[in-house]
Amino acid sequence: MQVMNIKKFSFTYHGVEHPSLRDITLPIKKNKITALIGPSGCGKSTLLRSMNRIHDLYPGNKYDGKIELLNQVNGSMQNILDIKKENEFIELRQRVGMIFQKPTPFPMSTFDNVAYGLKISGLKNKTELADRVEQALKDGALWKEVHDR
Repeated sequence: MQVMNIKKFSFTYHGVEHPSLRDITLPIKKNKITALIGPSGCGKSTLLRSMNRIHDLYPGNKYDGKIELLNQVNGSMQNILDIKKENEFIELRQRVGMIFQKPTPFPMSTFDNVAYGLKISGLKNKTELADRVEQALKDGALWKEVHDR
């Protein structure tokens, strides 16, 4: 069973004439390991970032083709490239998480990067938010380095 299916997908960075990824087709199957292997600069991370539309945080990038994700409620495949609403982006990024070897923070403060998931999940209490961010930074052995920034 496929949980994601990439079909004839191309991606072009803003200001670049030719696509960085061209005509990619790749099925992603449930409970199977899918490895992306290739030399530096071949587009592995670009493809991964496309799978949760992280490139949308930077304007002017262009997607073509389809990246379909299994809808867990009705079993249909939804083309994530059709997503337009902010709440749908939030749902997508909750379902398709990314962990990279090199940190890829959002273009905002350390606090806001750590608090981002809590905020979009509805946590509004500033004291609780600050306490949870502090604890996360301590757990990650970063608090001493960033606490005064």
